[in-house]
Amino acid sequence: MLSLTTAEAAALKDPTRPAAYAGQQHTESIESGDLVLNSVVKAGRDAIAVINNNMYKVGARVQGVRIKYIGDSYVKLADGRQLNLFQSVKNSKGNIPK
Repeated sequence: MLSLTTAEAAALKDPTRPAAYAGQQHTESIESGDLVLNSVVKAGRDAIAVINNNMYKVGARVQGVRIKYIGDSYVKLADGRQLNLFQSVKNSKGNIPK
């Protein structure tokens, strides 16, 4: 039988808790200034991009760079960068590096 003291139970991490909950540290990529496209919400002509967990519309600036276009799964920035919602798969099944 498993029994935990109150202190032991409090030390356990909740795997469903968001990373930024209750003052926890942000991920390393966000701390280093990288832009991460978390999601895109489109309703008719309106589109909102969630970048580094903040919402932006076309024309808004994120880290000083203007958002030119919000697509279904990507965002184009004025400096030429494109943020993609989904990471591309670099290794096909059966071709996994060792």
